[in-house]
Amino acid sequence: MEESEVKGSNDRLRPDDSHESQENQPVEPEKIPIEVVYEDNYLVVVNKPAGMVMHPAYKHKSRTLANALVFRYQNLPYIPGHQEQPGLVHRLDRGTSGLIVVAKTTPVMKDLTNQFYRKVSKRTYQALVWGIPSPSNDTIDINLGRIEGDSHTIVFPDGTSGKTAITHYRLIEDFKYASLVECTLETGRTHQIRAHMKYIGHILFNDILYEGHKILFGPKDDNSYCVFVKSCFKIMKSQALHAKTLGFTHPITKEVMLFESTLPKDFQKVINKWRNFSHHCKE
Repeated sequence: MEESEVKGSNDRLRPDDSHESQENQPVEPEKIPIEVVYEDNYLVVVNKPAGMVMHPAYKHKSRTLANALVFRYQNLPYIPGHQEQPGLVHRLDRGTSGLIVVAKTTPVMKDLTNQFYRKVSKRTYQALVWGIPSPSNDTIDINLGRIEGDSHTIVFPDGTSGKTAITHYRLIEDFKYASLVECTLETGRTHQIRAHMKYIGHILFNDILYEGHKILFGPKDDNSYCVFVKSCFKIMKSQALHAKTLGFTHPITKEVMLFESTLPKDFQKVINKWRNFSHHCKE
């Protein structure tokens, strides 16, 4: 889930809503360092690293963001039936890095959840994708859904199944066989960006689940090119997706809050390698 809202009482999570299935158990506190971007008495904004799971689930019982949060903060709220998601208003995939807002009180959690539900929050991502999207700016309005037991998100182009999912993207930089794009979400479906970009033929770089860990563009018979791409895979261990910007209205002060984060070092290093590669190709 690039960014999935924690569902309210009228739209509860089902077991098939996430491959990180839920278990309604209290979270054990663990002393795990987290990067706090902003904090007050009502909420906290965290920059989650790639590789960290949001909350305990069947395959990940510990070392999650939720474990770190309950160690640091007392009595975080949760939606009834979801004790394993303390303070979590929305979520990111394990392999996706970036900004997360966490509620410290029940009224704040309800307000923030409502903002995400009404699509008034601001969420932009940067992604390294295979190929060069054309047109360079567009909107993907394709329904998405899940099949129980399947980790993939399925696209439903005819719109008769799944749920509405809307992603706006724009090309930031062209690297000849890959590109850096910015994606803005209107909805927050599981794997939304990953599934939408695959649908238009531009899978996220090194996205193993959607086969972005293969050489999809460029001269596959060129040994030096293959070595270059594989060196990039080794640097970045997960899909190249970062939740860069997060905006919302503070539930208490009513101030418009906007936060930005820089790309993780491994992500930036891969971008620099692709940039250097493309420059050499043009010489």
